Amino acid sequence: MQKKSYLPDLLSDKHLLLRQKVRMLWQQSGREDVTLAESHLLSLLEQQPETIAGAARKMNISRQAVHRCAKGLIEKNYIDDKMIQKNERDKVLVLTDKGSAFCREIIEVKQQVEEEIAEKIGHENVIWLKKLLEENWGNKIM
Repeated sequence: MQKKSYLPDLLSDKHLLLRQKVRMLWQQSGREDVTLAESHLLSLLEQQPETIAGAARKMNISRQAVHRCAKGLIEKNYIDDKMIQKNERDKVLVLTDKGSAFCREIIEVKQQVEEEIAEKIGHENVIWLKKLLEENWGNKIM
């Protein structure tokens, strides 16, 4: 009897696998080590600055985990935390020049991984899969 597959599990498994592959290729290039969580946070901040709480919601991890991750990235000079006007408690996380450079450079690695996938499943299927994942169906669920 074949095990039944569920979309959330399949997506989650592939997400982790892809992030690990990107990190492995990044490390092989001899650049400064960035953990999976740090890379995830950097890609999130590339879209827009976030508070710790906002990043925790989007990454689906605890605030404490995002705080530890942010602290490491601040020490490595990839991000900075800025005070939010009229709110002395929360800070917004923003990319530094080094963080922005990382995001630009990691695109090349992601493109390499995407090409490897296209060679296995076909370029048309990659285009189709990206189109499906870019659609707004996920936001309606949450």
